[in-house]
Amino acid sequence: MRIKNLVLSAILVLLGATAPRAQSISADQPDLLKQAGKALVFAAPGGDLGKILKALLADFTKDTGIKVNYLEGPLLDLYGRVKAERNRPSIDVYVASSVTEVKGIQEGVYQPLDPKIVTHMSEVLPVGLAAGGFGVRMGLTSLGIIYNRKLYEQNHIPAPTSWDDVWNPAVSGHVILGDTTSFYTVLYIASLTKRLGGDVANPAPGVDFLAAHRSNLLAVVRTYPERMQMLNSGQAWLTVDVGMSSVPETRKNPDLAFVSPDQGSALFWNCYTVVKGAPNPIGAQLLINYLISPLAQARLAHDAFMGPVNGQTKLDADLAAAVPYGAERIGKLMALDNGAIGEALGKYRELWDAKMTR
Repeated sequence: MRIKNLVLSAILVLLGATAPRAQSISADQPDLLKQAGKALVFAAPGGDLGKILKALLADFTKDTGIKVNYLEGPLLDLYGRVKAERNRPSIDVYVASSVTEVKGIQEGVYQPLDPKIVTHMSEVLPVGLAAGGFGVRMGLTSLGIIYNRKLYEQNHIPAPTSWDDVWNPAVSGHVILGDTTSFYTVLYIASLTKRLGGDVANPAPGVDFLAAHRSNLLAVVRTYPERMQMLNSGQAWLTVDVGMSSVPETRKNPDLAFVSPDQGSALFWNCYTVVKGAPNPIGAQLLINYLISPLAQARLAHDAFMGPVNGQTKLDADLAAAVPYGAERIGKLMALDNGAIGEALGKYRELWDAKMTR
């Protein structure tokens, strides 16, 4: 059955198929649509995720007539613009990082979502809701290990199943990491610190652990494309990454595999927020309601390999195994204090530079 599903999935990819389209407006919302503005600004990242989001937004426009202007950029830069424009906002929906989600709530730049407009909020798992109703998470991904399965098999090394396996002597000299310009590396340091009994606001335990194991590393490689090139070529055997970016790589190259250990894998997410004083607040909330609907969430899982936050989303067995899915499995993962991590980013980078680059 698994082989049959994989063959079917391959055929669907070749045909350019996607998950079914969601309907943007439910039967009880036509009056809200009349009250909404005719356009809105959606600020979010670019790249592959941006392409996927743009396709979803295009369908929302077809169903509602509301034009969505996509403002693309790094999330921290976009957050700076949200703050700079707080007296006269131009952005309606901002896709926050896990750090700027917390900062924005603390700094009062988002408005609470109205459950009478964002009706799918009642279906969202607790882990999918930002504090105080100030946003809903786009989807869930988890920190894990992406490795070259072919090289593990050729060298008779058991596949990694725990975080300790990153430092297995059998792979010493073949491990690469990103530096702290990658939030995934920051998340790894934070989760190490947590596992060692420390506080994520003080990353010294995690950085000290990595410094003590620095001789096991092949290299610290700054850019993601370089890390993937080294894994694909066999120069490196494993690195730490999140499922959202790793799973697509395993689909492109069957020699690669991804595992997210259950012993404390950190969750990562982005969050849909409505900017306080947004020009089109009703349209913005109708859009978020569409994006967290079961069908839109299934499509995002299918295209972007994110675990759905809407508890009514149905995924096939293969996809469900590839992403954080279901309350029980998500409950085994670790939601870190991203606000504390964000406040301490300078400390993470300072300690890393002092102990990993000298």
